[in-house]
Amino acid sequence: MSGSAESLEELQNSSAPDLLDLLDFSMLQETQDAFAKATGVASIITQVDGTPITEPSNFCRLCSEIIRKSPKGLANCIQSDSIIGRPNQDGPVIQPCLSGGLWDAGASIYVDGRHIANWLIGQVRDSNLDMERMLAYAREIGIDESFYKEALEEVPVMSKEQFTQVAQALFLISSQLSSLAHRNYQLASQSERLEGMVAERTKELRESEERYRNLFYTNQSIKLLIDPDTGRIKDANAAAYDFYGYEKEKLLALNIKDINILTSEEVQAELKRADKEERNHFFFRHRLANGEVRDVEVYSAPSHVGGKSELLSIIHDITERIQAEERLRLSELWLKRVFNSLDEAVLVVTPDRKLVSVNNVTETMFGYSQDELKSLSTEVLHVDHEHYVEFGRRIKEAFDKGISAEFEFEVRRRNGEVFPSEHSVSLLKDDLGKPLGILSVIRDITERKRMENALLAKENKYRETISATQEGYWLIDEKKETTDVNDSFCRMIGYEREELLGKSPLEFVDEENGKIFREQIKNIESSSHRSYEITLIRKDGSPLQTLFHATTLKDDDGKIVGAFAFVSDISSQKEKEEELINARVEAEEATKLKDKFVNLVAHDLRSPFSSILGMMNLLSNDPDVNFTKEQRKLLDTIIKSGDHMVTMIDEMLDISRLKTGKITLKPTFFDAHLLSGATLGAIRFKADEKGIVTVNEVPEGSRVYADPTLLAEVLSNLVANAMKFCGKGDAITLFIPPDRPDCIAVKDTGTGIDEEILNDLFKSEIKTTTPGLMGERGTGLGLPYSYEIMRAHGGDLYVESEKGRGSVFYIVLSSVRPRVLLVDDEKIIRKLLERFLDPLGVDILEADNGRSALGAVAENAPHLIICDITMPVMDGFALLKELKGSERTNSIPIIVVTSDDTLETREKVIRMGADDFIAKPIREEEIIPRIRKIIV
Repeated sequence: MSGSAESLEELQNSSAPDLLDLLDFSMLQETQDAFAKATGVASIITQVDGTPITEPSNFCRLCSEIIRKSPKGLANCIQSDSIIGRPNQDGPVIQPCLSGGLWDAGASIYVDGRHIANWLIGQVRDSNLDMERMLAYAREIGIDESFYKEALEEVPVMSKEQFTQVAQALFLISSQLSSLAHRNYQLASQSERLEGMVAERTKELRESEERYRNLFYTNQSIKLLIDPDTGRIKDANAAAYDFYGYEKEKLLALNIKDINILTSEEVQAELKRADKEERNHFFFRHRLANGEVRDVEVYSAPSHVGGKSELLSIIHDITERIQAEERLRLSELWLKRVFNSLDEAVLVVTPDRKLVSVNNVTETMFGYSQDELKSLSTEVLHVDHEHYVEFGRRIKEAFDKGISAEFEFEVRRRNGEVFPSEHSVSLLKDDLGKPLGILSVIRDITERKRMENALLAKENKYRETISATQEGYWLIDEKKETTDVNDSFCRMIGYEREELLGKSPLEFVDEENGKIFREQIKNIESSSHRSYEITLIRKDGSPLQTLFHATTLKDDDGKIVGAFAFVSDISSQKEKEEELINARVEAEEATKLKDKFVNLVAHDLRSPFSSILGMMNLLSNDPDVNFTKEQRKLLDTIIKSGDHMVTMIDEMLDISRLKTGKITLKPTFFDAHLLSGATLGAIRFKADEKGIVTVNEVPEGSRVYADPTLLAEVLSNLVANAMKFCGKGDAITLFIPPDRPDCIAVKDTGTGIDEEILNDLFKSEIKTTTPGLMGERGTGLGLPYSYEIMRAHGGDLYVESEKGRGSVFYIVLSSVRPRVLLVDDEKIIRKLLERFLDPLGVDILEADNGRSALGAVAENAPHLIICDITMPVMDGFALLKELKGSERTNSIPIIVVTSDDTLETREKVIRMGADDFIAKPIREEEIIPRIRKIIV
């Protein structure tokens, strides 16, 4: 016994043992390779000083052939390896690589409390890795960006959570290696009489090592090692503890029968089948520690370790999948019921016009059973073959134009009865746009036709009334051709009624006014009522200035059947307006001349004043000039006054540039809370010196629409003004008044403003500036400049103040709701996006193709466009080209949402100027944060 103790003491006092003296190299290499292959990480085992023990596994080209070839990159790699290789017995060391920014981790291997080796893993990139930062690092270490990016894209992608789990698995395996090495270390110190025990123990450890390699081959799946005879859980991995909610000791104390909700007999029978390899795939329901029951899919196979059979079970939680399948089944059942509960006949037809599905109403409407209809051609529903051919021609014509077909047609029942019907025919396509069939909705409009005939009689009476009105009346049909006018309009324009009928309104205007007419004609479908001015050309060639009050005409089903307008002659009114406009232009020209004069004078004054101040400062700092105390005081006063004058000239120039349009607004949506916080943060040090409290009560997420740079100047001017007239114990508060989301207020508890100057604060031509509490002087132009900025925004700036009780300045902004244009030919996608956007408080515009989207942009430019790529008439690529190629629209942010998720398409749309790219199916949690970046 004493001899053994002395041998152990000698080993403890000796230098740290070599890992290869304690563990077999091939076993280490095999374990390392298997771990790297299973987890997708790079892996190597090294001495404490960094000397490799094993050959590297799964090393990526980025690190081995690029970064480490750069001197600076290699230095950063070595420094990073030293950090993750530091001793730590409590868990793995995890951090991004100091060189490439990839995730690395390390676990220490100990023997008898001594750090003898490290197992290092890494070379994976986070899915949210900043590509621009990585490319910037390539430039920093002198590597070609494209070569660097190509190698970076080969690096495995893994979330931080997944990599952390891999590192934890590494730590557990390293702990096992430490235990194995420690045991070998202890066995090495024993005498020859213990060789038999050492051999047996080594065998047990190798069996344990083999079991753990199998257990942790992939740490993402739930794994259990089960005794097939008893059902006892012999071992489990970390994923199993997390899934079932048990600590390790409690889970390993359970039997699989405690988890599986089958009876004990049923569980034992399944264990036998798996052990005999009669079956290896099972579907069970397992109970978790919290009592919750989950559906699981189990793959079980016998594993023979040391001559004994054990079942290795890999378990997948499929609860969500089962629930999704059930929801899909219920959804299909619901859709079928909806299909059969519709009031219209609905038919699904193949491209060769064979019926594949019809609803119950179709049977009732035509007198055929569903089975009969499915076995027949759709020709049986038509009056004759000519009708059948014409029906097909009209559908093809509509589909060739990329639109749905809507028209009225006579059809025949089984009993031979012919009746009028209305058809809505749409092309059914898969996600790639390939035609699958035709959806036809048919309505029996016999009753509607009867009512239309009755209405026709009433219309004749209305026509008599319209003919008697003094205003002009002009009616066009869905083809945009004139169908009716009254006598008053004929007198206005000088044509007879018969000369106007059948003519387009475009035939009575010149090219310039034709553009107005075309735009308004396009708006017939998007707006019900429109008012606009247009100049018509009389028959004698003279101009007729008119005001149109136009209304869209729709039938009971909402189908557009035409439009009419009441037309007023406003020639005399326009003459008076022209006189007023000329007077206003003259006044504005005079104001511009004044502003230009101020700008020239201020600009010419600044240069000599700056020169004088420069000379004064040189004189003041000249060591060879000895001033008396009075002379020094006089010189300092001159310099201070000059600085004040230059500041005032700069502010005059700012006001002049704003009025003359040299400063242009660049409005955008942003969070007023952040701007308010930044403004107060800039003066906090000075406020603390004066003992003034600053408070930002502007709520987070307060959306405003303004030029952030100019609005920041306004806030800074108002806060600086408040600072001048506040003392110790006073407070400056920024807030949004109740029920005024378009207003930001700056409140102070200072001295307040004299009533006699209150109305002149924002006038640059009247001097209202007064010294602050500590003698601070202002130019008197900061508030007028701020006022001009707010007027340029279409807003206002006003103040409420009471002498001795402080002041409140109100910044009033135009209330602008973000407009988002949704461009997709699938209405259901537009409705889904509209539901996602509803909580954001935005106005929705819609278009079903690129061409109609351009019309919507021209009428009312949106603040954001979300568009598809695959669309009829004009696809997303063409729309991008049009929008980004125009100076008027190239600044509108565009997010592309499409099912075409190829790398080529992604790169193309970004190259064409798209601001973001999202693949379908659209997930709310993915698209909303990207939209918030643009419209807050």
